[in-house]
Amino acid sequence: TEAVYKAIAGFLFLRFFCAALAVPKNYGLLPRDSTQSPVTQRQLMLIGKVLQSLANLQIAGNKEEYMQSVTEFFAKNISKMRAFYDSLLIEGNHQAAILDQSPTVSDDLKVQALGQLWEVLYNNQKQLYDYFDKMEYEESQKYRVILDELLVKYKDAKKVGRKMSKPKLSSKTG
Repeated sequence: TEAVYKAIAGFLFLRFFCAALAVPKNYGLLPRDSTQSPVTQRQLMLIGKVLQSLANLQIAGNKEEYMQSVTEFFAKNISKMRAFYDSLLIEGNHQAAILDQSPTVSDDLKVQALGQLWEVLYNNQKQLYDYFDKMEYEESQKYRVILDELLVKYKDAKKVGRKMSKPKLSSKTG
């Protein structure tokens, strides 16, 4: 279970929560034109570091002197973090069981959903490409290729989706 906890910490906290603390403008938490003082930036980075250490279930403080002051906080909250992870895993298993019992989705609804996805991607491609421009070159190119492929691949689904009536759920395998 430790490996599962680490995976959750890496995905949820490192990619989302702590990253949003480190660069709140990129996550829409602050207006793009706002400025932060260096002190505020440093404080947010430290909060993110504390949160990530807690998410990793590691009591920090041995390496950095300034982290020693939060050792007691870690000791009190690591068990709560484990409980949080367990609740995600239990809820996830519960959701998976519910999905196994759900009716299948018809092919028509799948095509309609792909058409809607295409429309969202098409209508927001400028913002997506602008976002990609802020990434490292290799990563940016990878996402550009994916977006380009999706825009081409599901273009026909958009046309078909417009002709369809209301979505239908079916108990048949689609």
